[in-house]
Amino acid sequence: MRILLFLSVLFCCIAASQAQSFQGHCATTEYLEAQKAADPGLQARLDALEQQVQDYITRHPRTAMPTLVTVPVVFHVVYNTAAQNIPDPVIWQQMQILNADYAKLNSDTVNVPPVWKSIAASTQIQFVLANTDTAGNHTSGIIHTQTSVTSFANSPIDHLINYASQGGANVWDPLHYLNIWVCNLGNGILGYTQMPGAGPASLDGCVVNCIAVGITGATAPYNLGRTVTHEVGHWLDLIHVWGPGSITATGNCSGGSDLVADTPPEDGANFSNYAPYTVMTDACSTSAPGYMWQNYLNYTDDAGMCMFTAGQVQRMQASLYTSRDSIFNSQGFGIETYSASLPVSCYPSPSTGMVNYLLGPTTGMLQISLVNLEGQRVLSEQHLYNGSTGMLDLSGLPNGVYIAEFSSENKHGFQKIVLTKE
Repeated sequence: MRILLFLSVLFCCIAASQAQSFQGHCATTEYLEAQKAADPGLQARLDALEQQVQDYITRHPRTAMPTLVTVPVVFHVVYNTAAQNIPDPVIWQQMQILNADYAKLNSDTVNVPPVWKSIAASTQIQFVLANTDTAGNHTSGIIHTQTSVTSFANSPIDHLINYASQGGANVWDPLHYLNIWVCNLGNGILGYTQMPGAGPASLDGCVVNCIAVGITGATAPYNLGRTVTHEVGHWLDLIHVWGPGSITATGNCSGGSDLVADTPPEDGANFSNYAPYTVMTDACSTSAPGYMWQNYLNYTDDAGMCMFTAGQVQRMQASLYTSRDSIFNSQGFGIETYSASLPVSCYPSPSTGMVNYLLGPTTGMLQISLVNLEGQRVLSEQHLYNGSTGMLDLSGLPNGVYIAEFSSENKHGFQKIVLTKE
């Protein structure tokens, strides 16, 4: 009995040691360098795009955008085993994390050191699951695809995940959607992203390891959803905070620049996590406040990441208004009324809680559903509709953006509703 107990404890210790020894990394820089090597003209095109970004930042020195920008997202969950088939509620969980991080509403923003609180910034960008696919049909924004491929992105990075014919999933038009592929990645890769303008449309988006999505079921220390936060930053043209150079400290600060003025220089990536407010110095930042290990574009464990800077926000916003500007015309989400079969009008919007609705020609029982930005159904009720104006009481819901679906007699209509209660 004692021997069995000893073996059980030994096995658990070995398993725990193996789990802790896994050190994931982002392969975006390696991916970009491989693209440059394969395309001699790419660097010149990227330089031209960078000039556009810098010109925009010069013309718009403040981080506040006139309106909140909405980016439609589609998740391609490609799985070989049941454990890799990330369920929809975990994707919803990930969307909540992503939106909180980009709005500086994450609970751990209290861990931003006092010296940097004045530059920790909200992006004015929100992400929503697409509700309309490329053919104009209604979608949940989450597509599950089973594959015979056991592992993707084996070195060198392959592109199997981006093509259905090779066991992956085809991109949705990247001019209108942020594509996020979720799959089993090899070689310790947590994720990688095609930077703006760096490659073909078929590869445009983020690829994330299925072990690092959401909280429920994710693998520590990558179990707070920050891998997606990090990779989406790349999609919006952010560079790692130590620059495009080696993740290993060189001692001579030769890693280059992240092209953001308010992130301190850093000698290679930070792979650890520290107590809040801990000052960490290196060859590039030799004295307090040190380098910014708390930044989402570092390699810190999920529990340590908690901030973007105002300079990074400027760069992301510049990306949206230059290389990613087609997203403003996206048909994936944010259509005021989607009414292929049932015209809908809701008012007022924004609303403080009470919303009137008026439908096109229909009578009888009306099914009404309300979905939030994470894809969660927050209201479902039936009304007897006789052609006059109806009313919804949404005063019990939190502020935010919702999609209302109205269904009657095999007809459907959709309407965006914005709640802004005092």
